[in-house]
Amino acid sequence: MQPVTITAFFTDNGIPILTLTPTIKIRKVSDGSLIIDGENMSSVGEGQYSYNFILTEADELYTIVCDGGETLSNSERYSYASCETPPVTLIASFV
Repeated sequence: MQPVTITAFFTDNGIPILTLTPTIKIRKVSDGSLIIDGENMSSVGEGQYSYNFILTEADELYTIVCDGGETLSNSERYSYASCETPPVTLIASFV
């Protein structure tokens, strides 16, 4: 299992906003399943928010949508990303 910190930056009229409670959705690309659905992100400061996600599958691609909430305009409300887990390498030692 590999921890990944996902970050998103939100502004309101171009100014970093500190008072949001953004949510995050993470979807596995291979089968479309929703892995994380509406979990809250934590404020880091200066308009930055984070979420710690544990990647549990090797060679998997995930899409990410962070939602700053209805108080933001549509152009500033969403932040998008993707992440991919590295392949698992098995190492064997024989004596």
